Amino acid sequence: MLLKAKLLLRKSWEGECQKLSWDEALPEWLKKEVTAFFIELYELEEVEFNRSLWPEEEVVGLPMLVVFSDGSELGFGATVYIRWELAQGGWWATLVISKGKIAPKNRIS
Repeated sequence: MLLKAKLLLRKSWEGECQKLSWDEALPEWLKKEVTAFFIELYELEEVEFNRSLWPEEEVVGLPMLVVFSDGSELGFGATVYIRWELAQGGWWATLVISKGKIAPKNRIS
């Protein structure tokens, strides 16, 4: 969500928005995007995360860290999960951390 907020902020000073003075209203298309973002942000109030990195069930062996990362022209990010094998069979996993960054405006290849 933070990456999305940063991208919206960047949109507010690029393109046609560059010509706006401080007290002028944002274009209608950007207002709709910002409103949709805040509605989505409000719905996140219902999301809960378990803070424990250890499952309640009995485990086998040591945990594994699973890392995913991806990037695009707009931004890049990574997430880390911890995964345990359960004694009764199956796996238990939970999010440890996630990070996102907005891509630089001027890219060098």
